[in-house]
Amino acid sequence: MKYIITEEQNKRLMESIPLGIRRRYDPDSIKSHLDVILDDVFPCEYGFAGDFVGEMCDILAGDILYDYEEYHGIEVNSKTKDEFFILMVDNFANYLEQIYNKKCKKF
Repeated sequence: MKYIITEEQNKRLMESIPLGIRRRYDPDSIKSHLDVILDDVFPCEYGFAGDFVGEMCDILAGDILYDYEEYHGIEVNSKTKDEFFILMVDNFANYLEQIYNKKCKKF
């Protein structure tokens, strides 16, 4: 499944994410965290690039939100979790798809 959102929708999504998450995790630190996750993952184990992208974004969003919840002692609601996942897909799908295609070329 592929999500397509406009720049304005992305801005609204970002604004709906709790301020603490936006302050603590800039795009570069999120990408660095994603790269750490990717160190232990074999993309070719996933049947399709979309499966790989979805799973990596789910893991990434889950890790960041878990850390946020533990640090602040509060629970993030389901709507925010879903919006944050969509934001991760929007920002990192192309990057993850390139990794999948590069490592899993079929000859």
